[in-house]
Amino acid sequence: QHDFTDLLKGAKRPGEVIPLDQKEGMPINVLLIGSDSRERTDPDSDITGMRSDTVMLVHISADRQRADFVSIPRDTLVDIPSCQLTDDERSYPQKQQMFNTAFSTGGIYGDVNAAATCTLRTVEKLTDVIIDGWVVIDFVAFQGIVNTLGGVEMCFEEAIHEELSGLDVAAGCHNLDGEQALALARMRYGIDDGSDLSRIKRQQELVGKIAEKMLS
Repeated sequence: QHDFTDLLKGAKRPGEVIPLDQKEGMPINVLLIGSDSRERTDPDSDITGMRSDTVMLVHISADRQRADFVSIPRDTLVDIPSCQLTDDERSYPQKQQMFNTAFSTGGIYGDVNAAATCTLRTVEKLTDVIIDGWVVIDFVAFQGIVNTLGGVEMCFEEAIHEELSGLDVAAGCHNLDGEQALALARMRYGIDDGSDLSRIKRQQELVGKIAEKMLS
């Protein structure tokens, strides 16, 4: 046996290689959270604080060949557990509160990590599904994803002219840019029955189209 310790001093040696997929061969559950924070888009807005505009529980199959998205309506009444706000402060448990309250409760001090974690714990309490991680996407990030992909194609049976969201498209198929896709994702009125469930249906279709284009 030979001791090469002295010979290797100062030599460049590979460090520990962390695999890209650390749960290879295992299913993954990820919480996808859309935040309607105006901090990056309109710092002077009168609308302050953190709210989860959209939440989807994403289940990725063990073979990585399938992803299932389950939306949770933001007005769903749920029990919110006590959440860690700072190193030494926790929120009080809440009964029968609207689901998006969990994100604003955790993010009361502007910490997106605490906001997402409180939402994650609320979903686990509601569903008994263990969640492996979360992703928070705000308005700017969502537009950036769509624009990076070169837009996303969506088809409409009728023209949409909706002032609140700013979406203005004719009937037919269109390649939406980031701004248009965000308007479609946020829009509640001007199409269908104006309910949050109808909006969720459009969001599911939109996210599906984005995922298809990413995977292609």
